[in-house]
Amino acid sequence: MFEPAFHQNQSDRDSALWFIIRDGLLLVKKNCRPAAVPRGSQLEDLLPLCDHVQLLGHLDGRACFAAGPPEDFQPTADKQDERAKICQQCGLVNYPRVSPAIIVAVIKDDQILLARSGRFPGGFFSVLAGFVEPGESLEACVKREVFEETGIAVQNIRYFGSQPWPFPDSLMVGFTAEYAGGDIQIDGREIVAADWYSRDNLPNIPPGISIARQLIDWFAEKVR
Repeated sequence: MFEPAFHQNQSDRDSALWFIIRDGLLLVKKNCRPAAVPRGSQLEDLLPLCDHVQLLGHLDGRACFAAGPPEDFQPTADKQDERAKICQQCGLVNYPRVSPAIIVAVIKDDQILLARSGRFPGGFFSVLAGFVEPGESLEACVKREVFEETGIAVQNIRYFGSQPWPFPDSLMVGFTAEYAGGDIQIDGREIVAADWYSRDNLPNIPPGISIARQLIDWFAEKVR
């Protein structure tokens, strides 16, 4: 289980998992399948050269750090009383960016609307999701995303739950909604397939760790 944290202990670093990123690429252990993030004890020569070290939290009790190469910007330091960076010259406080996104299970009688994106690995189907735009409420985002991706109108939007999704920086806010009209229409690019599915005829769906799967499981239990 992952627990966020921002207070670090120097003794955590050798046994910690280190997420070192450079030019959008993540450092992983060589010849390891599946890919694995190295521990501090395996990076004795590299860690002294890393900059912008930030504690992310603890995964099953083991510290997790992020780090990267130095950059030509004003130096910042950890703010001691919260997860933030503070500019040592002007005092500006910078907080980690969190990008809210909705994810919604749309229900029509005893069926759920599932779609497949061309980006999904393994060709699985899932509930619809999308990022919230500036000035947009979560409920308005639900209506817009569902209509834009499938041409379906929804109503009776209800909050379901939430899940932090740190790659890249999302907070997934889950909803349920009821079908209000329209026929499925996809653009063939963002969404390559979509349809209504019954509990006993579900396609390949996401694993249980995701809020997407929690929404689908909720539907399956609801119509049992």
